[in-house]
Amino acid sequence: MLATAGTSVRAASLRQIPNKGNLNILIDGIGTGLDLPHLSLCHYYIGLDLATAMLSRAKLRIGNLRLKLVQGDCIPLPFAQECFDHVVLHLILAIVPNPIAFTRSRTRSETGRKRTDTRQVSQTR
Repeated sequence: MLATAGTSVRAASLRQIPNKGNLNILIDGIGTGLDLPHLSLCHYYIGLDLATAMLSRAKLRIGNLRLKLVQGDCIPLPFAQECFDHVVLHLILAIVPNPIAFTRSRTRSETGRKRTDTRQVSQTR
């Protein structure tokens, strides 16, 4: 039951990411991979999570996506600055210990491309 909670909101959020091109997209706090069924096959994804157990569950949902799973802390991001076109932030702000530092580090990961405002669930650059 918990896995289906918020499915329509999650899907609506992810539909705001352009469905063309070869964008680099970070799924920050990928968890068990509930976003994965809603993602376009045309992009490259990095799924970041602190918990190895969560990444193991997400791995089962990868299917044909071009997705690399990375175990690591989200503050600071273990990636170069300005390397993602979009950053998906579904529910992660609710669990990070320092939401302000977290938000600042996401700003540094943006490429500077035109923003698409996806409000409460994802942030794009």
